[in-house]
Amino acid sequence: MKADTLPRRRVEAVPSDPVQKSEVQTADDLRARTCPVCLATNFAPHFTTRGIPIESCESCGLLLQNPQPSDSDLAEIYGPHYFIGSDEDAELAAQFEIVKRATARLQLEELDAYLGKRGRAARGLRLLEIGCGHGNMLIEARASGYEVNGIEFSADAAAIANQKLGIEAVRVGSTSLAGFPDRSFDVCILADVIEHIRDPRAFLHDVWRMLDHHSTIFIATPSVDSWSARLLGRHWMEFKREHLFYFGMATIERLLTETGFADVTLGGGKKVLTPAYIIGHFDKFPVAVLSPVLRMGRSLAPSVLLQTKLKITASGIDVYATKP
Repeated sequence: MKADTLPRRRVEAVPSDPVQKSEVQTADDLRARTCPVCLATNFAPHFTTRGIPIESCESCGLLLQNPQPSDSDLAEIYGPHYFIGSDEDAELAAQFEIVKRATARLQLEELDAYLGKRGRAARGLRLLEIGCGHGNMLIEARASGYEVNGIEFSADAAAIANQKLGIEAVRVGSTSLAGFPDRSFDVCILADVIEHIRDPRAFLHDVWRMLDHHSTIFIATPSVDSWSARLLGRHWMEFKREHLFYFGMATIERLLTETGFADVTLGGGKKVLTPAYIIGHFDKFPVAVLSPVLRMGRSLAPSVLLQTKLKITASGIDVYATKP
């Protein structure tokens, strides 16, 4: 399938409104009572960083933000300027596009390899990306032969994605999958999404329902086992208000197994980044000491160096699994 052709089959979902700001929620309302991985009910304070209360499950070790931010707080975070490049200068916006497209191609190559080992090929497979942002993964997936659909919380980001794709492939909505029929997709991509979900266990059960037999789920998420998490500790850049859970290899594998998936494969989260993008990221999400040092480096480094593409495994894990 060429990149500029329409998918042969479109999966239609019942229209869904984006998450609305709710009534006032108290800290008690927003406190997690049960671990989504092991269903234990005992949590212990881990530390507080930049006002974010991090706790750990005393049974499986999952880290989580507890209590979680309110719906209204999250709605404010996920505004039109949430994505890097949304409100910065044109040069940084261009870097955003470069690294996102290159990372998407890299992740799709890994996905294709996982599928190939199981006797499947991309062409004609029905793919859904949840939290598809500006649509860079969907563009690359369509070029590889997938039939693409997306869900995006941000109406602004969804509009950009649909404009790029040239079709209305992305709908605006929450992460609820209730509108999709059972067994309606062959591949589901969750790139930097699972850590944002209030109830990842229930969510993955819903993904399992929506996937056909012998289908594949791909998850990219920050990992507490990464070298950057170990090095930076409580100053780790992934401790953000919108990140509700922090998985390691053991906890994400167990969660997938508990929700019906099998054949789990884990590896370092590979991304393609440029120094310009990395510095822009730490401008938008500051880390003490590190952000000022990077800004100084930007002022001294030549432009050609700042735009060099680098394959990096920094803070995440890539996870593949199959619905039997």
